[in-house]
Amino acid sequence: MNRATAAAVGALLASLAACGDGEMSAVDAGQRPPKGWVDVELSRPGVAPTVAADGPCVVVDQRADVLVHFDELAPGTKLGNGPNEVWIGASRVGAPPLEIRPLGDTVLWVDGAPYRGFLRIEHGDRPRLMNRLPVEDYLLGVVPAEMPEAFGLEALKAQAVAARTYALQTIQNSGRLLADERSQVYEGRRAETLVATRAVKQTAQEVLLGAERDFVPAWYHSTCGGASRPAADVFAGAPPGLMDVVLPCGGCERSPVFRWERRFAADRVCAAAGLPVAALDAVAVEPAEYPAHPKRITITAGGRAATVGADAFRSRLSAGRERAEQALSTLWTEAPWLEGGELVVRGGGWGHGVGMCQYGAAGRARAGADYREILAHYYQGAHLARLP
Repeated sequence: MNRATAAAVGALLASLAACGDGEMSAVDAGQRPPKGWVDVELSRPGVAPTVAADGPCVVVDQRADVLVHFDELAPGTKLGNGPNEVWIGASRVGAPPLEIRPLGDTVLWVDGAPYRGFLRIEHGDRPRLMNRLPVEDYLLGVVPAEMPEAFGLEALKAQAVAARTYALQTIQNSGRLLADERSQVYEGRRAETLVATRAVKQTAQEVLLGAERDFVPAWYHSTCGGASRPAADVFAGAPPGLMDVVLPCGGCERSPVFRWERRFAADRVCAAAGLPVAALDAVAVEPAEYPAHPKRITITAGGRAATVGADAFRSRLSAGRERAEQALSTLWTEAPWLEGGELVVRGGGWGHGVGMCQYGAAGRARAGADYREILAHYYQGAHLARLP
């Protein structure tokens, strides 16, 4: 690109006014996005991502200098990298960190899905690809992915506030988000709906703050099964005075997983308990009264016993499995038992059980509660505030 063309493109780029609270100019050489923006990792381990642009876009370096201008990027354009360089298709574009920025109405795509904001390319064995965008735009692809429209506008508004708070608190602590359940489910433009967008816009900049006016860890889950858990039971370092009591829900009975039963074969149970595979001999858990969230479970197989945390045991049983094969929670309605060589568990709810129950929020919305009342119930110890 000649200097005149670069200057023209630079002027166009400057006209991309920053939305949200952050202002984008030079590419942040560190790991954290500017204030009011988030980084969401879209790349998958061991898989080279593909990108596309349906109109003009530019690649900029750390100083926001334009390195390359593309009239468009064809669907399926591959990213590649060497020790200190990146290729987009057949074009060598420079050393990361770099950003692909759309011009005008151009939409950027990753692996066949459209996204708002910029695409940030970072160092890695394969190109690490982030979606960098204002948090308010990010939420447009989170809220509908996390909660169905049928739950109602007030429940969706509560979801928007919780998701916004969770995102900003995570960015503050670790600098980036993942696009799946390890952070929050984020599906970009393809997930957006009119009602969820209304929920985001009508709660714009609203967050949950703690006593020190810091973002609270706004945990949430699908179904509590009747009552949410104290945060400290699940999360190390949970702030004192926040979500620290058992809260009756009274709204999630309509969840399809309010109550469930699962059977687990001996090999899965032994693997989850860290035992060699053998026939199951016995199972024991701590609480004497149910329903309860047991802290530990002891599995005996082949004459050997192992005791593990119930939450860890549940995670190991469920990792990589379809929902129908998962231990959906550690809220067990009766003591697990052995039958036909399998472990049988009857429980309720889905998720860790801390913070807002999404089906409970829907139930409260149906009963006439607004989003402020929903948030006040599930996040006791926090207060609603608007970012400056």
